[in-house]
Amino acid sequence: MTRLTQYISSELVLKYFVPTIVQQSSSIAFQTRKTCATSIGDLATVIPSSAVDQYLVPCISNLCSDPFWGVRKSCAEVIHPVAQVCSKESRWNILSPCLIQLLQDQSRWVKTAALRVLGYFISTFAQTNEDKQINSTKINNEQINDLSVQVEQSIQINESDKFNDFNYWREPLLTNIDFNQDLMENFTSTTRKQSLLEISKTYDPDSINNILPIELLDFYTSIIEQSHSSGVETDIVHQGAHTFPAVALTLTNKNWHLIRDLHKKFAEDLQWKVRRTLAYSLHALAEILTVEQVEEDLCPIFDSFFRDVDEVKIGILSNLARFLKVLQLSTRRTYLDKLTYLTCVDNQRNWRFRFESANQLYELTSLFSSVDVGDYISPLTFGMAVDKVADVRHAAIKALSGCYSKFNSENAQIQTEVFLDDCHRVFASSQDWKLRQVYINLCESIYKLHVDTPDQYALRFLGRLLSLKEDPVVNVRLSLGTFIYQNLINNEFYIDLSDDWRSQIDECLQILLVDRDRDVRASVGGVYEARGTPLSSEILNDDSDSSIQNNTITLGDEQQNQS
Repeated sequence: MTRLTQYISSELVLKYFVPTIVQQSSSIAFQTRKTCATSIGDLATVIPSSAVDQYLVPCISNLCSDPFWGVRKSCAEVIHPVAQVCSKESRWNILSPCLIQLLQDQSRWVKTAALRVLGYFISTFAQTNEDKQINSTKINNEQINDLSVQVEQSIQINESDKFNDFNYWREPLLTNIDFNQDLMENFTSTTRKQSLLEISKTYDPDSINNILPIELLDFYTSIIEQSHSSGVETDIVHQGAHTFPAVALTLTNKNWHLIRDLHKKFAEDLQWKVRRTLAYSLHALAEILTVEQVEEDLCPIFDSFFRDVDEVKIGILSNLARFLKVLQLSTRRTYLDKLTYLTCVDNQRNWRFRFESANQLYELTSLFSSVDVGDYISPLTFGMAVDKVADVRHAAIKALSGCYSKFNSENAQIQTEVFLDDCHRVFASSQDWKLRQVYINLCESIYKLHVDTPDQYALRFLGRLLSLKEDPVVNVRLSLGTFIYQNLINNEFYIDLSDDWRSQIDECLQILLVDRDRDVRASVGGVYEARGTPLSSEILNDDSDSSIQNNTITLGDEQQNQS
């Protein structure tokens, strides 16, 4: 039945399916009751919230006390999706006591199922902006009503005072003064607002008692001990670590001290998958907490993960820049010396680790000064740009262009000169054709940043770049022709260049147009021939498989292969 809910409207589900589930939940057969409990989670996602409160919440509340443990276990498994869509009153007053009851169940299977969803259930108490506005309005209305009663009681004149003897024996008190009724109303309104302001100051929306039932938090903070006592080999601790950022967001940073010790226990867990889960979410937790809390409680854990196994280290590496961005600059700079750990892996064949490191180095260029980038980040990036894996080299090229952009934005002349010298020495003048190709790709990446004027860019890069037009390797000439033809001609950059540089670019294009490889000729606007010119054995040895490597197999090649 529940499989049909995605194909029909919510009105039909509410009219035909929900009454059946509610009716069958009281069946004598426990298999039927168990099926009904399992179906409640699917139905709750397709019917209105008011209907969930009216029909499904009471139903699941009754099934949580079912004598058969299998029914109670099914209730524990679906209580989270129901809590996501029901009202906060139902979640607090009905579902929370039900989950607390399941957490104390005699059956270890029921207790284990409840522990697994505990963190997810707590996360449903996180307040959205709409909830905060509704709660604020509700609180203000209650305060206004209470204050109105107090004001009425305070200003009500006791009838017996009208006939008090004191009113007749005392001296008359300026009875001729006529108070303005509007003035009295304004005075009462002003006094009322001031009183409301004082009352609102005493309300603390971040108090733990105003966020969720405290019993749920008690069970969550002892989830490690509860998992060991359950006697069932499950991933309860792993689930708890997975939901920890959501729980922290629900409690807000003002209640961080309540779950700080639990986070430390997760970080010291013997299972590496628990530590890995925590490592992947450390940056999200840092964005929830204050800077002081991060530096005091999270930085030591972050440092320990830096020296952990590769499976854990990749977790903090994937979001390294986002974590360091939260820290103060003085604390952030202390991690520059530790960036060398990025390349220290247990398995050197794990190229994806180096690939992620190169991506993070690009993100880090915006977090440090040009001096720090030149001293720490740029040398690491050059080392990754000569990697034997192409994806790592491409990621490092992006990071190198970020370093160059940082130097330009801060007018760091010394760092810029060192960067250019290293580029020419390591890439442009290399004996390895792959590194010469890296130089062309780097020039293209820097060109697309538009951080240099045309003449400045030409002075720094075009000389070495155009010298590769007669490179012995066809892949290098192909990359050069593609870059020049698609970026450096027929645009404002070409127009703003001096005549000397334009003539050199034109000469380079003319040479590439008559290149011995037809893929190179086509890259600069040439036309594919029906049959390529046969190459000598010497050229074939130098440029072997160039068409296959660049995915440029032509019709002429296919005809030759068929013949």
